[in-house]
Amino acid sequence: MVNIYEYLDYRKYLVEALRERKEQNYHFSYRFIARYLGLVSPSFFNWVITGKRKLPEKLIPKIAILFKLDDKECAYLRRMIRYNHSTDPAEREKLLEELSTYVKKLNKHRLKPVQYRLFSKWYYLAIRELLGGFNFRNDFRALAASLHPKIKTREAREAIEMLETIGLISRDGQGFYRPVETLLTTGEVWESELIANLQMQVIDLAKKAVVTVPKKDRDISNITLRISGKTMKRIRSEISALRQKIITLSENDTEADMVYQYNVQLFPVSQKRKPEL
Repeated sequence: MVNIYEYLDYRKYLVEALRERKEQNYHFSYRFIARYLGLVSPSFFNWVITGKRKLPEKLIPKIAILFKLDDKECAYLRRMIRYNHSTDPAEREKLLEELSTYVKKLNKHRLKPVQYRLFSKWYYLAIRELLGGFNFRNDFRALAASLHPKIKTREAREAIEMLETIGLISRDGQGFYRPVETLLTTGEVWESELIANLQMQVIDLAKKAVVTVPKKDRDISNITLRISGKTMKRIRSEISALRQKIITLSENDTEADMVYQYNVQLFPVSQKRKPEL
């Protein structure tokens, strides 16, 4: 039985649910689905799962019947669809939290709620890095003011509690919190969405840094290129190698006195040109 709570992409869920229903009944086809949903084109459902069309929310009740979803599973599907369709960072973060709450209550996924929260706010990871050279015991106001942009005192307190719960920080012999090297597993199903959520936040930080951080304290540049898919893959490899080199430089820096956010973006700003006939 396909477990809907193991998905954050409703299209991937529908692909697997459709495959399962076809194994049970070979008459369960795109044409059958279209007829049941009252759609004109038998190809519409295929367009949905391939990303060419969005699934209208008005069809969710009938979809739930088709794939034998109960009320809670139907509600989860509705939020998952809204999450996948949304492009607003704040709305996506809220919906992701709601989806995580469903999983937490039903206890059907190995991802722990505190592990999800690590990726929900940019400053959680920033604080962990900061504690490597910041003598912090309980002055949450000073900790909050040490970040750029500053966060609220209660947010700093919450971050410390969460990081300690996960096991990413602990107190040393003098009572100061220090980072702890440990392996954190988020789960393959959720991982890409969690990282995407974090990436949206740090990209937003980069936009603010353009006007709030002096040029001498930052390096933000952009290049517009015309390249092939083959060259794009080579550039990705170069970026990966640079990332590893930067990590090594950071690990060997014995004089580190600030926390930096390193972002590199490479994405298309045009449609792929069709070959001339």
